[in-house]
Amino acid sequence: MDLVATTLVSDNAVHARYADRLDMGTATLWFEFHVPLADLDLPGRWPSAPAEARFINQAKIAALRHLYRTIGSELARLQGQLQDPSQDQTQPTA
Repeated sequence: MDLVATTLVSDNAVHARYADRLDMGTATLWFEFHVPLADLDLPGRWPSAPAEARFINQAKIAALRHLYRTIGSELARLQGQLQDPSQDQTQPTA
């Protein structure tokens, strides 16, 4: 799986897509994330036009770091459940 796209959505979120192929028409596996800018540690608000590209790149990097931490936390939680099933906080589905 590779990162195939990161996009700043309007002025409030970053959208990231991972897929097994760059061509989404032939991809068989993919997942997407939508991360609100409010959840990211970014310096200030929207800058003036000359600095906008830099801000967009900072937002994309911050979103990917946020996703990395989120996925890492979930992996650790699930691994803990495998080692100690009494930690399972999920509810069975009907």
